[in-house]
Amino acid sequence: MQLNPVSDRPIDFFAVLSGGLQVFSVWSVFCIVWFCTDGHKGENKYGLGPKAE
Repeated sequence: MQLNPVSDRPIDFFAVLSGGLQVFSVWSVFCIVWFCTDGHKGENKYGLGPKAE
């Protein structure tokens, strides 16, 4: 029985690569949105927020 070399199955490599890139892209957008949103307004245990009006 002869094993298939990696070059015979390039579609698997590209499928895994594109799936990983999609997960990374979605996670990146999620983190950017999360880090750029404002926190709680008002006072907390450290005092007033720097954007307090």
